[in-house]
Amino acid sequence: MKHRARTVFAFVACLSIASASQAAAPQDDASRAAARNLGYQGVEAFQKGDYRTASDKLERAYQVVRAPSLGLWSARALVKLGRLVEAAERYLEVTRLEVTSGEVAVQKQAIADSAKERDALLPRLPNLIISIEGADAGAVSVTIDGAEVPSALIGEKRPVNPGRHKLHGKSGSEVAEQEVSIAESETKPITLRFKGAPGEEPAHRAPSGASTRAAAAGAVDGESTASSRPGSGQRTVGWIALGVGAVGISVGAVTGLMAMSKKSSIDEFCRDNQCLPPAHDDVDAYNSLRTVSTIGFVAGLVGAAAGVTLLVTAPRSAPETARARRHDAPPRVAVWLGVGSVGVKGALP
Repeated sequence: MKHRARTVFAFVACLSIASASQAAAPQDDASRAAARNLGYQGVEAFQKGDYRTASDKLERAYQVVRAPSLGLWSARALVKLGRLVEAAERYLEVTRLEVTSGEVAVQKQAIADSAKERDALLPRLPNLIISIEGADAGAVSVTIDGAEVPSALIGEKRPVNPGRHKLHGKSGSEVAEQEVSIAESETKPITLRFKGAPGEEPAHRAPSGASTRAAAAGAVDGESTASSRPGSGQRTVGWIALGVGAVGISVGAVTGLMAMSKKSSIDEFCRDNQCLPPAHDDVDAYNSLRTVSTIGFVAGLVGAAAGVTLLVTAPRSAPETARARRHDAPPRVAVWLGVGSVGVKGALP
């Protein structure tokens, strides 16, 4: 019964396009009659499950007469063929049509059905997110199944039909390709990888004679500088450890102050380690802050101690040793702590 009702509605809808006002261009009676016949044949093919024939006939009829009923059935045929992106756009186009004459009620119902079916279709659309690696995305030409992808849409969701797709990217003379399979409602990131930006010199290319001599000279200078500065790596680690220690102590101090503030707010609800229910959440917060404060102080002191030790015991270069002997001064490194702040100061001889 439902099948027959749909067929009757389709028949009425196709008849109504003869007087519909949504023609792509003024048409004579013969052209409108031919479009009506094509539309009716397309709906019949749809009802029989021959969606490819239905889509072909309904598409051609719709191009002659922009009737909402033809657009609706054309979109339905596209859905059955798995062309979800095209179907969504056709539904949207139909919702923007206006009807002022002919079978107005039928055509307005087709517009309402198009809006409803499009809303149900949109969540089914799969999306690809294309990214570029090793090249400037703005300078790369990208296509999906031969259709160009604007550079402004690289990195953004792009709806595609479910199934297999071929991605082609070109950067200068270099080409990157990928094939991807995607299902309904799926969002899949795809990266087109290039070896380098156009015109970039390959890393494996042999350097020229001048480059070789410069590199050799740099290597010698680097070795000389490194050999003249023994212990520089240890000092770097020492300063890092001091920084970590400072952060730990700072965290301990801040959370300690927060714990003290929290404790003052729960004292009135607690007696002899027993607290009333309204204070339970504050008690949990207090215990957590106290634990974090303790961990912060311990980690901070350990880091600071390790940093000072590394700095004091780092080997000195010959000039540094001479200066230390001349001044005969011990290293001066100290960690200072204030309310809500912490730092490290000092100097090495």
